[in-house]
Amino acid sequence: MGVWFSLLGTNLLFVAVMIGGGVWMATSPPPRGTGTGYRTRLSKQNADTWDFANRDFGRRWTRTGLVSAPATVLVMVPALPPLLGRTEAFVSGWGVSVMVVLTIVMLVPAVGTERALRATFTREGVRRDRSA
Repeated sequence: MGVWFSLLGTNLLFVAVMIGGGVWMATSPPPRGTGTGYRTRLSKQNADTWDFANRDFGRRWTRTGLVSAPATVLVMVPALPPLLGRTEAFVSGWGVSVMVVLTIVMLVPAVGTERALRATFTREGVRRDRSA
């Protein structure tokens, strides 16, 4: 049972990073050039693209984390050792599989942010005119 709890805790740590990091980026984007933040070619063009990308990604990451929290707990329930006599090897494999999925889920919001960046800015980092 201890392995299950430690894997659940580790998986929920992934979720906490998404929620905490998302709130941080959405409310106060990290300074440019510090090595942190949402760093792509377009997001690093200028201060406007940087702030937009980090705030957008932060909001998306927060929402993803909030959805992932209960989903992670529910997905870990079938690996409970007393349930159907699960072995420690099964529990470990299941928990690591959930970690792999969460790692991929952590990257998914970047797709939406890149689309939003391209819809809002030109390749040169200039805001598109919405009135046209």
